Amino acid sequence: MEIVLEDFTLIKIDRTNDIHNRFIKEVDMDTDIKKYLYPYNNSLDDFIDTRYSGIDIFNNFYVITYENRIIGYMEIESFKEVKLNYALLKDERGKGLGSLLIRELTNYILSNYPDVISVNTIIRNENKSSIHASIKGGLDFIDSKDGFTTYGKKR
Repeated sequence: MEIVLEDFTLIKIDRTNDIHNRFIKEVDMDTDIKKYLYPYNNSLDDFIDTRYSGIDIFNNFYVITYENRIIGYMEIESFKEVKLNYALLKDERGKGLGSLLIRELTNYILSNYPDVISVNTIIRNENKSSIHASIKGGLDFIDSKDGFTTYGKKR
């Protein structure tokens, strides 16, 4: 399953694909990603295994490709109130790709899935880069509690 956006393609993670498995191992070695991964101290490998795999674009993990290379992962969770969980590899951070991805994916979901009420990110308060990307990507402040802040775009 693929989601084709203007600048990115999201490809459902395939556990039989050696490239995807190598990517998962690379993410698991990135301490910056792991410190924000929920539940904490788990690996992406374990995290993927705990999630339900959906039949549509929702409730699935994807590798994010940009200019024919894998740059990160995205989890699209829930349906009516969609949650986006993502991380970019170290060499891809600080280039504006996170905000561009959020903008493109949010617009895609809200344009193609009329039952979706909102698209949100829930970010640990100390993850300033993701907060900046969410705001720059067109999401608005929704709520803050228990060390997390929610940004989103409502229909």
